[in-house]
Amino acid sequence: MKLTVDVEITRSLLAEAEHSALAYLLSKARKVWQAQSLERLVCGQFGLTPQPDYPVAAMAAHMDGLAVGHDYWLHATPVHLVMQRDSLSLSEDVPLLLSHAHAMRVIESLNQHFSADGLTFILGSSGAWYVRLAHSPQIKTAFASEAIGRNVFACLPQGDEAQTWRAYLNEIQMLLHTHPVNAEREASNQTLVNSLWLSGGGVFPALQKKPAHGVDLVLTDDIFYQGLAAWSGVPFHAVNGRWADALDGAAEAKRVRIGLGAGQLQQPVFAAICQGLKRNKIKKLTLNLGCYDRTMLAELNYWDTLKFWQATKPVPQIIC
Repeated sequence: MKLTVDVEITRSLLAEAEHSALAYLLSKARKVWQAQSLERLVCGQFGLTPQPDYPVAAMAAHMDGLAVGHDYWLHATPVHLVMQRDSLSLSEDVPLLLSHAHAMRVIESLNQHFSADGLTFILGSSGAWYVRLAHSPQIKTAFASEAIGRNVFACLPQGDEAQTWRAYLNEIQMLLHTHPVNAEREASNQTLVNSLWLSGGGVFPALQKKPAHGVDLVLTDDIFYQGLAAWSGVPFHAVNGRWADALDGAAEAKRVRIGLGAGQLQQPVFAAICQGLKRNKIKKLTLNLGCYDRTMLAELNYWDTLKFWQATKPVPQIIC
């Protein structure tokens, strides 16, 4: 089996102990950097074309059981913006997790406020937030991962209708500032939802005529990867956290891809991968580690695990 694993670098991954499975794998691997975010790398490898965004919101909404039709869809991800000395930056916890009841109350308020503007906010069964429009706006957006920890100004919507959409964002932030849900979150020491991050805009693209090159099976619980797999004609299996079982069940597939979403337990995944590599069940491993607007590509095989002279280092020493 040839295995590719996509994962975003998070604080929890950077805090991995020196002898964690991920640290072991990265210490043995051959590593190069690419100057693009993980989402852009993955979309390109699946054969998706930007229009001008990669239309992943419509694809995810389709997998979320929503009737996407010919409408234009955007992800409307709940986030927290942090005030810096002279700018705003995006906090790393993306998306912020809200209870279903809290999410529905915020979305109801948004729909009341923007009903005259033709914006409809929707909560998918996966917990993802979307905004639907009947027409395609003239904007280009950035993925949230590309804005984390940076001045968000350069990552706000661009294009002919940019000012309109930046005004919408200002209205959203004012609405959220006084929303009762945030008062309740503050009382329970939860991070406030003070903005939405708009990304992945577009209409549902024509289905891929042939499966994505280099992938026979996708293992994922993430709606982003499920949408890409379904669109490109690649079978996918939900894992429900049982990674060792999933990898054993995929043993007959020649080229497997794992898509790890935000908030998923990751250490069990890498522990199972380590075992598969050391037993030579995984012939080649490629790790795509998204680090904001860059991606590290790390490759190794069974023979690399025999390099006892390459000491295991903590993940931050390898990534940073």
